[in-house]
Amino acid sequence: MTCSTTLKPWIWQHAAWPRFTYEARALESLLGEARIQHDRVARKLKESGACAGALAQAFFVDEAIATAAIEGERLPADAVRSAVARRFGGQPAICGVDRRIDGLVEMLTDASLNVDRPLDHARLCRWQAALFPNGISGLQRIAVGRYRDHEEPMQIVSGRPGREVVHYQAPAYGDGGFLGGLNAEKYMKMTGVSKATATRDLTDMAAAGQLRVHGAGKAARYYVEVPGWTHGIA
Repeated sequence: MTCSTTLKPWIWQHAAWPRFTYEARALESLLGEARIQHDRVARKLKESGACAGALAQAFFVDEAIATAAIEGERLPADAVRSAVARRFGGQPAICGVDRRIDGLVEMLTDASLNVDRPLDHARLCRWQAALFPNGISGLQRIAVGRYRDHEEPMQIVSGRPGREVVHYQAPAYGDGGFLGGLNAEKYMKMTGVSKATATRDLTDMAAAGQLRVHGAGKAARYYVEVPGWTHGIA
């Protein structure tokens, strides 16, 4: 697929990836204003007697529609409202059940209401499976409930056929990991960091259990550590 794309590097090509930093002082005034506005809304909500549950449902309806619109899909508002109503109040379907919309609503509510739960592999796989309940994206059959196993890089694409726009492209990823394993040289090309930083980052990720290492020295190769993945090595 040939698609137009942005000239900006992907996030994993950023020199600081994955150790981003932020200026706390630059955010203090914005966070302070956000707290003030939050208190104003909470006070007006209490004074008006409006139902917090109804507002929460309206929020998730808007969020689901906006999320789908990112990839160029226009969800029918009535179907989304029906899915949200069932999720929060157990109400019967207003206009039929759409498993894709139900899955999107389930994913959004889980992400929003269960922020204290760990974002682990199992949870990510459940989210992805909920978004594609039939195992199909467009006209293509895809792997669901697990990480991709094809060589082509994952892309987030929108737009009409022939005029697609790539919003994001993941690193080349196949056979359950980087083809031939990930080493310092590949990491340097992906991220633009120095050799010393690449070696340190890979060592740190291996120590944290995110990668498994095979070999040593210049022959060391790193693979994504996911239960059940052998990467074709012993």
